[in-house]
Amino acid sequence: MNNDVYYHDPIAHMRMLELEIEIIRSRIQKHNTGHLYTAINVLENRIEELEKHIKDALKDAPGIHSIRLGIK
Repeated sequence: MNNDVYYHDPIAHMRMLELEIEIIRSRIQKHNTGHLYTAINVLENRIEELEKHIKDALKDAPGIHSIRLGIK
């Protein structure tokens, strides 16, 4: 997926990713779950990308992008 592609509501997308991280963390065990740590890291990086996208959009044109991003 291209880094320039964002869903209509990046804030809702971030929240969904945060919920997925919580679910994955609940599945971590003492052994053989390194892939879960990798998944968490990937999702956390994606959240950071979305946060940057939101901040950049608000900095460029607060009024217009606030409406598009669902920020009130």
